[in-house]
Amino acid sequence: MISLNVEYKIFRNIKSTRKIILNINKYKNWWNNFNTKVINNTIIFSPFPLTTVELQPVKIESNSIKFKYTKAPFVGFGTWTLTSSGPQTLVSYSIDIEGKKCFINFLIKTPVFKYKHRRDIIKLIKKLEWI
Repeated sequence: MISLNVEYKIFRNIKSTRKIILNINKYKNWWNNFNTKVINNTIIFSPFPLTTVELQPVKIESNSIKFKYTKAPFVGFGTWTLTSSGPQTLVSYSIDIEGKKCFINFLIKTPVFKYKHRRDIIKLIKKLEWI
């Protein structure tokens, strides 16, 4: 099992940020770089070629949403969390995942995976400022 957390502070208040993070129907526009679709309360996207990932919300609270990875080369959970910081919002995404196969389990622990994951999440968080 690997746990990763990515945080970034944006210039958008928590109320308007919450409207995007907690509404999965907004993800297809927010995550448009990943060919994202939302079907039957499931987010379907492709973080890199030949890979499809599906997420389903399992717990929604006032400032967070937790997803279960239902189809991916790994199993586990991801959680978006929002923290107010005056006119800004600290947005974080934490994952706890484990590869379904030994090679995937090895791969998700490499600096390359961690770098790509961090870069992709920061890009998504930065998009929250202007969508």
